[in-house]
Amino acid sequence: MADVNLWTYLAALRARIGLIAAITVLAMVLAFAISLVLPKSYRAQAKLLFPASSPSVMAALAGGPAASPGTVVAIPFLGGLVTLPNYTNVPALCTGILRSRTVGEQVVRDNDLMQVFHRRRMSEAVKMLTQATRIETDREGVLSITVEVKGKELVPAIANDYVRKLKATAERLTAGHARRNRVFIGRQASRAAVRLKAAEEALRRFQEEHGIVALPEEVAGLLTTQAQLEGERAGTQVALAATSSQLAAVTRQIRAEAAALDSLPSHSRLIKDWGKELISLNTDLALALQVNTESHPTVLNLRARIDEIKRQLRRDLTKELSALQGGIAPEVADIEVERISGEAKLAALSNVLGSLQAKLDALPPLQMQMARLQRQVNLETARYKMLAEEYERAQLAEAREGVDFEVLDPAVVPDRPSHPRPLLNTALAGFFAFWAAIALVLIAHYREGTRG
Repeated sequence: MADVNLWTYLAALRARIGLIAAITVLAMVLAFAISLVLPKSYRAQAKLLFPASSPSVMAALAGGPAASPGTVVAIPFLGGLVTLPNYTNVPALCTGILRSRTVGEQVVRDNDLMQVFHRRRMSEAVKMLTQATRIETDREGVLSITVEVKGKELVPAIANDYVRKLKATAERLTAGHARRNRVFIGRQASRAAVRLKAAEEALRRFQEEHGIVALPEEVAGLLTTQAQLEGERAGTQVALAATSSQLAAVTRQIRAEAAALDSLPSHSRLIKDWGKELISLNTDLALALQVNTESHPTVLNLRARIDEIKRQLRRDLTKELSALQGGIAPEVADIEVERISGEAKLAALSNVLGSLQAKLDALPPLQMQMARLQRQVNLETARYKMLAEEYERAQLAEAREGVDFEVLDPAVVPDRPSHPRPLLNTALAGFFAFWAAIALVLIAHYREGTRG
């Protein structure tokens, strides 16, 4: 067997350099020609930008800035709960809508894609459209809809049609939530109007029957104070409902550690003691406000003591919740403090209202009966006034509530196909053909040497 070394292989390659060049050139020519005759695919992309979220109109109606979408909140005097739509993660919501079968069928139907894809069944056409579409959201929150199909004019039409279908579907879905809330509040307002009319009629009949025009000034003052405290209690109930819903939402997000959350408020004796102290101070505050203004030293001192207890309670809760991961302990502690202080304030107001009612119950029979009728009129008037205002705001919410996005870049007709790429295919074919030709020459030379 002849000696085989590197120089003999180099000489063999040099001797057949023409063959190597011919194979390489032939492969490049064939790749270029095939790329020219292959069906062309085009790519178009539409980009959507989601503005920074602003406080929902319904959130402001229900509980102010603290009421976030997705929570169940109580509205004063409403007699029920209203659910705010959960649209905090708008890009994810829009991605789900775009990938839905309903939107896919609409896009297929409007762009006649069953004929384009040569499919007889809608499900098959939707499947091909899904494979040809890529929906992504980048770190900045920009959602991209990329479509790649055959047809230079068709591809931007499909991408832009996706955007139109997204807007229509999102408006339909979100309008349903706001409309149900408006109808619910409207029904409550109608019922309140009927109750107010009945209360006024009952008071008028009593005055005519017993010849009483007005209550004594002292009794009227008690009724005014009672109405103010009942309004404050209703507002506290709203805030407490929103806080409890927010705490429930946080608990659901960290289910693995929910046991720790559930055990602390109800079993910690320290927290129970703070709650009792808050009830006592809130009761003193409510009584002090009946005879003093907000700037009175007694009122200021009570509010300062309440704030100090809330700070100490927050520190204790943060320490007990320190086992939670992700630095969420301070947030959970803040929510718990608001819940505990809300419950204490609610209990204190109920105590003070109970004492006021006891004074009213001690009035002479006729005065007591008229006081009850007047109190009912005051209550129904406040209820109807608030519901009427909330109904107007609910109408505004129905017009404004929804998924908001801007079309950052509409899809346009591409200036060149995305596939095939003749130059890239030619370069790749030449590269692989060159090394394949070298391998063939070396193999042939090796076999000749082994036979010789």
